[in-house]
Amino acid sequence: MSYSCMVDKKFTEAVNELTALYDVDELDECIAGAHELLSDSAIPRYHKMKTLLILASTAEDWKEANAYRLEIETICRQVRAWHPIGEAANIDEYLAEIRGTLDELLSVINEEEREEHDYEAYKMMADNEERVDDERAMEEGDHAISDDADGEHSEADGDEGKVEEDKQAQNT
Repeated sequence: MSYSCMVDKKFTEAVNELTALYDVDELDECIAGAHELLSDSAIPRYHKMKTLLILASTAEDWKEANAYRLEIETICRQVRAWHPIGEAANIDEYLAEIRGTLDELLSVINEEEREEHDYEAYKMMADNEERVDDERAMEEGDHAISDDADGEHSEADGDEGKVEEDKQAQNT
């Protein structure tokens, strides 16, 4: 067995182990293993992309997942520049596999981003409506306190003002 076959086998087994951890929801161990695997400078590009896809799938938010996606896209462009379509069937096959997964990932990222923006827009609208309601209540409260510019009679005085007028009318 050649050295490159042994290297590929080692990394294939490592990626398969990460996938197995992901599948049984052992995400902390999966993430730690993925970072450890990526720290190996001998990792082949295909295995690096697969490992980055695993990390993108475990990302806390769409921005982190998108950062991994962009890194994978860069590697894909580099590989394609070195190996044009049709030059190596196995590379074409690997890149097609990665492309399919990237497209699925992008769809999920776009949906999560849209949901986040929808929530943020909803929250802003709700906050704005609450502020407007508060301002209206304050304005209505101000009008209830003083209807007259000279302040002789106000809604706040209510019955007291009327009682005072009635007393004055009785005294006359």
